Amino acid sequence: MLKKFTLFLLAAVALPAVLSAQQWQALSPDRSLEIRVELKAGRLCWESYKDEKLQISGCGLGLVTENSDLTQSLEVDAVDTQALDMEYVIPHGKSGIYKNSGQMLSIRFRPVNGESLIFEAAAFNDGTAFRYRVESDGMI
Repeated sequence: MLKKFTLFLLAAVALPAVLSAQQWQALSPDRSLEIRVELKAGRLCWESYKDEKLQISGCGLGLVTENSDLTQSLEVDAVDTQALDMEYVIPHGKSGIYKNSGQMLSIRFRPVNGESLIFEAAAFNDGTAFRYRVESDGMI
């Protein structure tokens, strides 16, 4: 009986810590760069690591528009990762076609006042990046 109660108590204490944050990652093709994205109590945070050493840390990401505050009380709607293979030409000063490969993490949040925030983070062998996209029924 005591073992069952201890197990229940341990689960009751540990479960809220597990459920209080959601985490995702994107890795560079050579696995030297990593982006970790976390939703903590409805706030979006991210960290960038190089060779497992923290390089950049930010919390409280998001956007505020005329209609919505997309920085807090965020709820995840969908998460997707995809491989990136890009080719591009630099228009001035250099010639040739450049290639870049990486992995993109895309997190879509549930709409707030008709506006959906999409956070995208990409990890390449030589750097990381993130951007926001907002889809809206009307003016942003």
